[in-house]
Amino acid sequence: GFVFQSQCFQKGDTVPDFTLYQSNGEAFNLRDELLKGKPVLLMAGSYTCNVFRPRLTEFNNLVNQYGSLISFFLVYVVEAHPIIDISPYTTPPGSVWDQVPGANDDYQFRQPTTYGERKFLVDSLIARLTIDAPVLIDGPCNEWWINYGKNPNGAFLIAPSGVVYGSNGWFNGSSNGTGI
Repeated sequence: GFVFQSQCFQKGDTVPDFTLYQSNGEAFNLRDELLKGKPVLLMAGSYTCNVFRPRLTEFNNLVNQYGSLISFFLVYVVEAHPIIDISPYTTPPGSVWDQVPGANDDYQFRQPTTYGERKFLVDSLIARLTIDAPVLIDGPCNEWWINYGKNPNGAFLIAPSGVVYGSNGWFNGSSNGTGI
């Protein structure tokens, strides 16, 4: 398995501010959101990640249960398992890592190289799967992904002070465990 926890912000770290955009063009600024006084939960994901997609149900349940207490956002990041193109998670680096054999063709996409291509995948994801929180789009140079932890499905619970209350390299604690 892959260990992503050491590659992201840890409990007690202060996270940097950032601004990302939703597919409708609406800006999201972390500092402005935290000034509202509620913690923020950020979950990373991409359409081709076969771990992320099944976790949307769990994520949506949390949004619906705790949405009045916590602001939830999905951050759309680099594709985990692009077809033809190099995966950012292969070991050794630099090889193609398609989804498992027999994977649904509906989830096979190339790695976007422009913001417009990534926005197209976000719009497709939103149209096809239920996501009960705003989806923020990382830029084509993957600035958020690089700064917040190079993981396919990381999660961060950030206190209004900007300090990480909890984080995990996988949304629910591990590729098969529990947690954020």
